[in-house]
Amino acid sequence: MLNGQRSACNLQNSGAVGVDFIGGKGRPVRSEPGDALALTGEVMVNLQANLTVLIVWLVDRGQTGRGVVSMTTESAIQGLVQPDGATSTGNNRGEIRCQNVYKWFGDAPVIADLNLTIAHNEFVCIVGPSGCGKTTLLRIVAGLADADSGTITIGEKVVTAPLANVAVVFQSFGLFPWKTVYNNVALPLRGAGLDKRELERRVKEAIALVGLAGSEDRYPAQLSGGMKQRAGLARALAIQPEVILLDEPFAAVDAQTREILQQELLDLWSRYQQTALFITHSIDEAITLADRVIVMGTKPGRVVEEIVVPIPRPRTVASVRRHEAYAPLRERIWDSLRASGLPT
Repeated sequence: MLNGQRSACNLQNSGAVGVDFIGGKGRPVRSEPGDALALTGEVMVNLQANLTVLIVWLVDRGQTGRGVVSMTTESAIQGLVQPDGATSTGNNRGEIRCQNVYKWFGDAPVIADLNLTIAHNEFVCIVGPSGCGKTTLLRIVAGLADADSGTITIGEKVVTAPLANVAVVFQSFGLFPWKTVYNNVALPLRGAGLDKRELERRVKEAIALVGLAGSEDRYPAQLSGGMKQRAGLARALAIQPEVILLDEPFAAVDAQTREILQQELLDLWSRYQQTALFITHSIDEAITLADRVIVMGTKPGRVVEEIVVPIPRPRTVASVRRHEAYAPLRERIWDSLRASGLPT
């Protein structure tokens, strides 16, 4: 049925028992009752290459109770859970390269002739007016949407589906409300063939890294907004990615929590230095986090300026604000946004 092509089907598990989805050489992945109904964000369920297919959950938020399962054959992936201790074998494995990318919605181009290269281990933030295609670009890089023209490569691989070494953190927390923090973080590792001890080690380590140790048995309803986003970040870290894509992950939390999360992300990046692509509307956040800020224009979406952030690492949120380059950078980005079509 698949033959290397993507297919989609509606799925609603409203029965009283779990449903087995994938067989193959690995462990089956089970959907618990109500999975498709209760998802509030976009959750990638990452499986190892020895499974028959990859499942990517995409929730159609406009149609309650309906989910979409996107499938690719084994030949399209090499597994979405990194083996323990996996490291890059080359200095460009985490490089992201967007070449002449176009994307249309209807007859209107949302992204036109976009070219962008993000170096291995570089942290890049994209800012731009609403509707300029920032999130669309991230979804294309993640393999969750297709470009209508042009190519996206990560390392030596052309992106046609989610890749093994890439994790995504969305603005919506995407946590299953009936699963504990531990089980939400463990979700991408289920079915990966990891032994129980290794799975537990990775999950506990990821939870500790984001400051949620002691909250493993709590449910999402018992967590603050900041704790929920930490759980989402821990889930991404558990697969040990080389590339992490973040779509306004801190937009839904209050200002104080946002700064705390920014500092925690700075500390985590200093430790692991994955290639990072971070979408934000906040100029302050972009300067705080990024090695380079990309300003996108609109109608159609395109890169209008690339600005290097000359503030040395390691950084703190406070040290960035105090740096002599901060105010001029902020003004330069604002000027670029105004020139790109941002209403003034």
